[in-house]
Amino acid sequence: MTNFPLVADISSYQPDEPAFFQALKNQGVKAVIVKITQGSADGDAYVNPKAKAQITNARVAGLLAVSYTHLTLPTTPYV
Repeated sequence: MTNFPLVADISSYQPDEPAFFQALKNQGVKAVIVKITQGSADGDAYVNPKAKAQITNARVAGLLAVSYTHLTLPTTPYV
């Protein structure tokens, strides 16, 4: 079985304090993926208010930090 590095999916539900990201690193986490936004122009347009601090503090802790947007598509496809 292949071993993959531990990665944490982070959103506004998780803290943005440096100690949180240091604790992740101490547990063997190598990277975090931070949710930046969720929604669509026609629906909700949520922006994670902690994202900047989460990315900054993850990097300070020595973790790789990347981001993503959660897109919500309509249930009926556009034709």
